[in-house]
Amino acid sequence: SSVAPLAMLPDHHDQHNNRIDMFTAFPHESAIVMRRGIELGTVSSAVLNTHCAAVVVQHWGSTAELDSVLRVLCLLRLLCALPRPYYWVHARKNFMAA
Repeated sequence: SSVAPLAMLPDHHDQHNNRIDMFTAFPHESAIVMRRGIELGTVSSAVLNTHCAAVVVQHWGSTAELDSVLRVLCLLRLLCALPRPYYWVHARKNFMAA
């Protein structure tokens, strides 16, 4: 395999300008793609949070050290996920309006 010379690598500034051009040329389609990304992230995060909650509930009474560590990590993940629904609702509403 050969390595491309630095002159042939894409410039990050050009990539940024291409994205701006795309959003300017296709604002409605861009909003749809971004909204779908938020919706997909919402669903996948909800599934993972449900799994974390199930792990916590199933192993709540366990006295094994590894189970305790897993329980604490899952509780931390669930705690960090609490503000997400607020963001999801507002971001989806903004993209629906776009």
